[in-house]
Amino acid sequence: MIRVREYIGEKAFYAKAARIALPIMMQGSIYNLIGLLNNIMVGRVSTVQMNGVAVVNQLMFVFYSCISGIFGGIGVFTAQFSGKGDEEGIRYTFRFKLVTSFLLSAATILLLGIWGKPLIQSYLSGEGLAADAEASLAYGMGYLWIMLVGVPPYALINVYSSTLRELGQTKMPMFFCVFSMVVSLVLNYVLIFGFVGIPAMGCYGAAAATLVARFIELAGVAGWTHLNAHRLPFIQGAYRSLHIPGWLALRIAKKSAPFALNQLLWSMGVAAQTQCYSVRGLYVVSANNIVSALSSLIIVVANAVGNTARIVIGHMMGRSEAPDKIRSVYQKFIGLGFVSSFAVALLYALAGRYFPLIYNTTDEVRQLASSFILISALILPFTSYLTVVSGVLHTGGNANLNLIFDTVFIWLACVAPASCLVHFTGLGILWIYGFCQATEILKTFLGILLIKKGRWIQNVVDHA
Repeated sequence: MIRVREYIGEKAFYAKAARIALPIMMQGSIYNLIGLLNNIMVGRVSTVQMNGVAVVNQLMFVFYSCISGIFGGIGVFTAQFSGKGDEEGIRYTFRFKLVTSFLLSAATILLLGIWGKPLIQSYLSGEGLAADAEASLAYGMGYLWIMLVGVPPYALINVYSSTLRELGQTKMPMFFCVFSMVVSLVLNYVLIFGFVGIPAMGCYGAAAATLVARFIELAGVAGWTHLNAHRLPFIQGAYRSLHIPGWLALRIAKKSAPFALNQLLWSMGVAAQTQCYSVRGLYVVSANNIVSALSSLIIVVANAVGNTARIVIGHMMGRSEAPDKIRSVYQKFIGLGFVSSFAVALLYALAGRYFPLIYNTTDEVRQLASSFILISALILPFTSYLTVVSGVLHTGGNANLNLIFDTVFIWLACVAPASCLVHFTGLGILWIYGFCQATEILKTFLGILLIKKGRWIQNVVDHA
């Protein structure tokens, strides 16, 4: 029997959660709102440009997820070293992030530089005019080459920002992110549509604006960190060498590599699922892009609660607090995330009727996007719960739990059935999309089972 009171916290709990969650939420909201506006601007130009950009962004999502995954794994150590008060340990995790950011950036540029074209083509092979597919491919390739230049600064931004957040310093990463995104918004308008003598560049202008904004954000967050070395001792001497004790590097690699692999395979699963949808036609690519742009803004609340849970519980594990106390805090985060999701789901459903009308596309695409949004809104409370569970499972560094929860599930429960349905049945895209979204309900029961076992409660920095 569920005891509701166990999921309701005291004022002190909500105050602490708000101090961490609100800056993350504000940063995510502004970041995704501006990203949404940029998406709308490209969508106002033409559907073929929007499709090209959407496919490239789906491919780049795999890189972003790898960064998130491996830094999340390393962040388990950062948060627990912080809870332990070990500045040298934090410095070592920062260096580990630097090395991995270089390796991931180089691998991404190499892989997409060589195989970018056939990957983009795989999303544009569904029903539709061949001329539209060719135009989307050309726009997508041009957009991709510019975006690849922004891969290294994106990785470095996350090296600094993720470390600061894991130390509880959430405000400054938020400020520089917001500032750079405002710059991006202005530049997007100027470069996409043309202004005061500057020629209209369409989707290429969107990529150029993003590139400039990333260098601005990197300069801001890195500069502030080094100027405040007296408040952030870990950065003092961080670049003196890249030395990390062998035993610690091995321990971090052992824990973080599976997280990175998990995120890689999971994000590839998301990309594969989207590719399955695209088999039903180019109009599905357009509709899915509209939905993704809006959902990235809607899911910000759940992501903020999940990240806050990961940080707070990670600090508790670093202090070796009692498992029962940790479980109690987890339950309160579940309650917070679940309740907040209902209000957000209502707004999401209401927006679904009007939001697609903004785009310069066909009525068929708009109607399909509205239907996708309504289905996603119905599933949102489950998605919010799963976001918190995913954050909590990360805190103890048990990659096997995350592998089951994320990767195995999406490939077996979503991608495999979706592939069979699009290739071997005549089911419409709404039935296929609805089926894949409904698997979140099944995944909720898996999350309850994994959390109940308690294997996620681990201190990974003992004896460090």
